[in-house]
Amino acid sequence: MKKIFSIILVIAVIVMVTAICIYKTYPVKYKSEVLSQAEKYGVDKNLVFAIIKCESGFNPNAKSNKGAVGLMQLMPETAEFISVKIAKKNYDLSSPTDNISLGVAYLKYLIDKFGETLALYCYNAGEGRVKRFLDGGGNIQFFPYAETTTYVKKVLKAKRQYQKLQKLPFRN
Repeated sequence: MKKIFSIILVIAVIVMVTAICIYKTYPVKYKSEVLSQAEKYGVDKNLVFAIIKCESGFNPNAKSNKGAVGLMQLMPETAEFISVKIAKKNYDLSSPTDNISLGVAYLKYLIDKFGETLALYCYNAGEGRVKRFLDGGGNIQFFPYAETTTYVKKVLKAKRQYQKLQKLPFRN
């Protein structure tokens, strides 16, 4: 009986340690904001979580050396562009709620225009750069910016992980 109890205890500890690692590696922060905006715009919530994880690591104060701001690392010009499209007048890119709202709206705009994978290329490299490359006869598999190709792979991998993890009973 002691041996069975010991085995059960070891398994329980392994499950707990695994759960802690999962939560740290693939966090689900700003859940209500992500879920509401993902539903509003019809975007996969797992993709939104993956982008936030890869863009800012869930740091609402993140700023890139190129000027991108917040959780979803929006450029001010991009935020202005999408804010006009969705008629959102007053916003603060450092606000998680506003940043997620504008980021998901922009992502939806890109997905509708290009499909999910190309939308990720656009999200990282810029819509104009990707469009010029494709219009010039380029094949996205040979996109000349390795950083963007790596980014897209990283986001899609994170999305798959979030999809798997949402099925775990302790994750929801």
